[in-house]
Amino acid sequence: MKETVNLNGIWKFTPTHDQKFTNHHNVLGGNKQMYALGELNRKDWERVVVPGVWEKYAEKYSIYEGVCWFYRTVTLKNIDSDCFVRAVFKGINYLAKIYVNGELVCEHESGYTEFSCDISKFVKEGENSIAISVDNRPLIVKWPEATKRIMNMYDSANHSRFMNVDKYVNLYNDIALKFSINI
Repeated sequence: MKETVNLNGIWKFTPTHDQKFTNHHNVLGGNKQMYALGELNRKDWERVVVPGVWEKYAEKYSIYEGVCWFYRTVTLKNIDSDCFVRAVFKGINYLAKIYVNGELVCEHESGYTEFSCDISKFVKEGENSIAISVDNRPLIVKWPEATKRIMNMYDSANHSRFMNVDKYVNLYNDIALKFSINI
């Protein structure tokens, strides 16, 4: 049996202006990142609708380049040690790091292409936290030559390039659960 939990809707959101976070350093060592921890106080984080692009959340983000964080919790049932749970992300642009319960579970570098991660060993029965860091800075982009020429045409025409999470994300458990996360 597969179950789906749709995570479209309200997420907590914040841009990071502190250099140690925008460079994706593991501030706490290992695979832990402070912004991904469930106990972090997020009272000043904005509430945004996912899927979405931060350039549309507010005018102040229309030209923001850097790392932004998305965070939410989800309560899961029927989780045991035999469960296989995977997260399927339909598109995050450009560099994404996915954290479950404070642990880095996967990274993906590419725009708007589907990717997935096995999160079985990171989820538990009950409340789980999901944090996603998205870095849209063009200096990290490794575009193929043909794409670079196309992007230069867009830049010269002053078109906006949306560089964050705006497509569906699904978490699947082949035994009992199928989750959806849309950012």
